[in-house]
Amino acid sequence: MKTAYTYMSVLAASFSLSSYAQTAYSPSVTLIKNQFSDTMTYDSIHITNNSPDTLHLNWELITNDTAAGSFFDFCSSGNCWAGIPNSGSFPPIESGGFGWAGAHFWTGSMVAVCKAIIRIYDKDHPSASDTITFILNTVANGVHNLNSLNNSISVYPDPASDFIFITGLKDPSFTIKILNMSGQQIVKLKDLSQISTSGLSDGTYTLILNDNTGNQGNKKIIIHH
Repeated sequence: MKTAYTYMSVLAASFSLSSYAQTAYSPSVTLIKNQFSDTMTYDSIHITNNSPDTLHLNWELITNDTAAGSFFDFCSSGNCWAGIPNSGSFPPIESGGFGWAGAHFWTGSMVAVCKAIIRIYDKDHPSASDTITFILNTVANGVHNLNSLNNSISVYPDPASDFIFITGLKDPSFTIKILNMSGQQIVKLKDLSQISTSGLSDGTYTLILNDNTGNQGNKKIIIHH
């Protein structure tokens, strides 16, 4: 479910990105989806024009790393494409108005992490730009209760400096994956409710927890030594 949006950044006083998504990081916006195979979801951000002038935005594809059967469809306001072309433009955004940028997240049958990065910039002031990153984690079908652990588990403190503590897991046997903001798996652990942060650089991470009965949960946490 999408939550109330928060302004993420202001670029050259011309426009700002705001996100309805569950995950967002300044100065860029990152949208992360954990999905079963052969499914589709959608997520997007608002782009608000804070200037007195009409805003003309372009976008360009920076990277599009996908697995077989999984892909992104990009939408810029009312324009949507099958896949992500190399570049494109948004409909003009009047002063005080807004547009949006989003994607359909399509998963195939392969368990994989896919990532696409798009740079959005002001046509009249190309240095005024920001990026939006889409990350898609395809989850094995054996995980039959996606995100079902989110309400029962706690991960603290946040931010964490020395250790991360996990409570609320009923199954004594579970695995933990720690992903960075690029969706890269940094650590995989088993049956630990206390995790040292000594091997983690400062930043924001995603913890994905799976128990033996097919339940899964994910939590975000900041590491600051």
